[in-house]
Amino acid sequence: MSKSLNILDLNNTPQAVSSAPSDRSGTTTAGSAYGLLKKNSASTPRAAASLQPENVRHEILRLVQRLFMMPWSGKPVRSLMISAVGNGSGSERITAYIAETLAAQELGTVCLVDANVRAPSLHRDFSIPNTRGFVEFFCESIDNPKNLAHQVGDSMLWVMPAGGNEQSSMGVTAEHLANRLSDLTTEFDYLLINAPVASAAMSIFALATSTDGVVLIVEADRTRREVALKAKQDFELARARLVGVVLSNRKYPIPAMIYSRL
Repeated sequence: MSKSLNILDLNNTPQAVSSAPSDRSGTTTAGSAYGLLKKNSASTPRAAASLQPENVRHEILRLVQRLFMMPWSGKPVRSLMISAVGNGSGSERITAYIAETLAAQELGTVCLVDANVRAPSLHRDFSIPNTRGFVEFFCESIDNPKNLAHQVGDSMLWVMPAGGNEQSSMGVTAEHLANRLSDLTTEFDYLLINAPVASAAMSIFALATSTDGVVLIVEADRTRREVALKAKQDFELARARLVGVVLSNRKYPIPAMIYSRL
């Protein structure tokens, strides 16, 4: 059986489908994590696109179209936070795949930020160092975020790792967080944030309310419905804009080829 993504409707939630080489400037060049940017990438992808079944790629493309290209409401999404409801849902891989899919549309520059500073992973997927990144950008006086981000080849995608000093992020105010996110959306056309697990830290709500929308990742057959509903309600109480809930690792009894034509 193949696995894919799908939207889980939680009380009528608004649905959205669902050592690296250096470039001429001497900065680290990231490698495409899922092969979507292979033609433009200066290094070999660490993971092949074949790791994502066809029905997964179909769902992700629909999500990108509905949120960024044909938004379901009048307000377009330029910044999106993605968070898992519980561990083990693969939210970081889903976030990275969304970022590569969006960048491949060439609508504008895309910055993928790893804000999961306690359990960073995107630096491994994109084969970049994790010495400086998200934490340093928010805690130091760094004017240009591209100084801490790594471009994936010559594509539209830039990746900012979590950074190496988790403790230095303590004490950052919600206002400062919002201002720094605004700086990112000034520099880049689109911002995607790989956030910690929902409710893992109060800072996640500050992140959520500073973006245009939030997508929750719920794992099929593992995440209890009441837990997912609680996470949804928590974000709504924080006045975050929940734009979709993705059901990951869903098993499909029909072949991916047939599913993709439905």
